Amino acid sequence: MFSRGKSGTTELFPFADMHCHVLPGVDDGSQSMEMSLKMLKIAASENISKMILTPHFVIGALEHSTAAFSARFEALTEAAKAEGIGIEFYLGNELFCSGGMEGRLKDGSVLTLAGSNCLLIEFFRSVSRTALRNAVLMVKSAGLTPVLAHVERYYELFNHPEAVPELKKLGALIQVNVSTILGSSGAAEKRFARNLLKAECVDFLATDAHNIDSRAPLVQRALRKLYKKYDRAYVRRISYENTCRLLMHQDVN
Repeated sequence: MFSRGKSGTTELFPFADMHCHVLPGVDDGSQSMEMSLKMLKIAASENISKMILTPHFVIGALEHSTAAFSARFEALTEAAKAEGIGIEFYLGNELFCSGGMEGRLKDGSVLTLAGSNCLLIEFFRSVSRTALRNAVLMVKSAGLTPVLAHVERYYELFNHPEAVPELKKLGALIQVNVSTILGSSGAAEKRFARNLLKAECVDFLATDAHNIDSRAPLVQRALRKLYKKYDRAYVRRISYENTCRLLMHQDVN
């Protein structure tokens, strides 16, 4: 797909988003159907063709039943179809790692990513390496594959980057926010994310979009930089193909 810019034809790279907060009225992401549709129109203009909607699930705070999530998901899907938005939608959760997590994994109240065996989990920025390791092992023991959300945020990891391949050896998959590549989270996180990309430690890029302003689902500017700087096949894999594999319930490698 191509778009015509001032300097000629600009390639729009494919992107499949496996972490975003577009589902309206359930967390700190979209607050209304109107905002969600605006976010989706931005995503479509950025050549995002598939999106897994991953509302926060915080035990004891932001918990919703599968039925409640599904009802809002269906309403959004119908509204997007009526607006002519041609994105494929799937449902999941972003689970905050805390006490009681093991019970929620066992009772099935937390949604995996698009019904796959992959579970998106996040932590406090100050999480320790031990806590990260224990969480990975807990999720694995439940028969699921942990996907560590926006790893560039965790102080212990960007201070000790060798911990990332260690977590991958335990069975974790690694997600980085695409906006971090452009410095949205600061120089230290940008540098850490780029080092992870250079070492090919990242499995997924995602928007983690929350709104239409400061955290909109924008990807093409960052992708242009990534395709110039890193192996093109690798960038395509982590920005598109791995999420497609996840959606087909195939192993991500």
